[in-house]
Amino acid sequence: MHLSSSKLAASLIAIFICAPASTGKELWGYLDQKGKVVIKPQFADARPFMHGFAKVWNYYDETNKTDWSHCVFVDKSGRQYNSAVKVGEDAYEHYTDDGRQILQDTFTAILSSRGRLMLLKRQYDLTVADASGHIVAQVPPEWIPQGLNPKTGNFWCRFNKTDYEFTGPIKQGLVPGFEAAGTPKKLPPSYDYVEEFSEGLAAAMTKDGHWAYIDSDGKVQIELPKDCSNAQRFSEGLAAVSIGGKPWSTSGPHARTSAYNGAKFGFINKSGKFVIPPKFPCPYKAWSSQFKNGLALATREKNGDTAYGYIGRKGAFVVKPIYRAVAAFNDGLAAFDSGPVGFDKDRWTQGSYSRVYLISTFLREFDFIGMPRPQVFELLGKPDGIIPITSYDYYSLEGGCLGATQCTVQYKNDRVSAYHIGSSWDFTPGRPPVSWMTSNAKPEFEEDLTAFCAAHAGESPAQ
Repeated sequence: MHLSSSKLAASLIAIFICAPASTGKELWGYLDQKGKVVIKPQFADARPFMHGFAKVWNYYDETNKTDWSHCVFVDKSGRQYNSAVKVGEDAYEHYTDDGRQILQDTFTAILSSRGRLMLLKRQYDLTVADASGHIVAQVPPEWIPQGLNPKTGNFWCRFNKTDYEFTGPIKQGLVPGFEAAGTPKKLPPSYDYVEEFSEGLAAAMTKDGHWAYIDSDGKVQIELPKDCSNAQRFSEGLAAVSIGGKPWSTSGPHARTSAYNGAKFGFINKSGKFVIPPKFPCPYKAWSSQFKNGLALATREKNGDTAYGYIGRKGAFVVKPIYRAVAAFNDGLAAFDSGPVGFDKDRWTQGSYSRVYLISTFLREFDFIGMPRPQVFELLGKPDGIIPITSYDYYSLEGGCLGATQCTVQYKNDRVSAYHIGSSWDFTPGRPPVSWMTSNAKPEFEEDLTAFCAAHAGESPAQ
């Protein structure tokens, strides 16, 4: 029960665009390419469909904790199978349940396909397999992966000061599929970063932060606008390009425009023209969007955060952007997180997610200054403590060896008059910090909150 290489490629494991499920009550389900929910949200975590089945995890009945010790499979009707593992000598794991055979790929990517061989990336190693998925050889760990040769497009490794490219010969060498090659062509020295080549082009960023698309000789084929902050691989003739954004910082080598801080993306064709305007906000996390089977991931702003959906080639949403997270489509279905987009008070009170991220989302969604104390308690709960002498409330955000990071709140007439985000060491007895926030300025997605407060601080209001 083996597959052709084309079907094998179609079963690639999708890369999720969100962090793994936490101990909070996340509910994952599956939807089809028209946006219809086909398996209702119910799982603690969900992986892509492959060969008609997906691996999922449930919650313990009596708690909100994930039962990581017991994975099950679900078919496209939503039926769950408790399956026993049986591993074969190929690129699959075989599972059985009531005589049914379930195949799951054990690789995370097909790095290259040359002739009758494929180079597969597994969790921590590289494997050479034939078109049916049978393992031909393991690439020794001493072979250091180097990526793609910009000139030939072949994947290459370095071993014992010699370079080997994956060109596909089946004859027995050190590793089948590889043969010794001259030193692969290096990138032009003016480039600081080059994406993988796709459809003959690669997105490249120069050392001064400018983006373009180059060919395998390093020649610029598509000039991108000066305010371009990121460019991605071509797929189905289109590539995602982001415009705008703010620097990570104001000085030093990291003071480059960020695609995750206020930028918006659209899609260009190979003439460099935007055929889908840059109107989709870049997510606060690392994002990736390529067209596959006529669909591409896209976003919209909602409640100070990013909601995800899918667009067609004309730029219109096919799957509505209403989800906290959506995985890539695989086998016709995509996993989605049905949780709320924006500040999630359940995650805040459970303490199972980054409170620094959550307070940032909270400040973008709500007007904190002037908020009545009962509403603060409704959203953030009762404070974690009160600072002696001053009677300021505080909420712990994260711990640290040099003092905890906390959000400290002042009230006047039972409404928030100011707040401060910083180290607990800022509050020495009798000398509160001067960098109080007294306005409803909104932080950007990836803005450092301590720096944000310092930049927008006002005078502390009278008590």
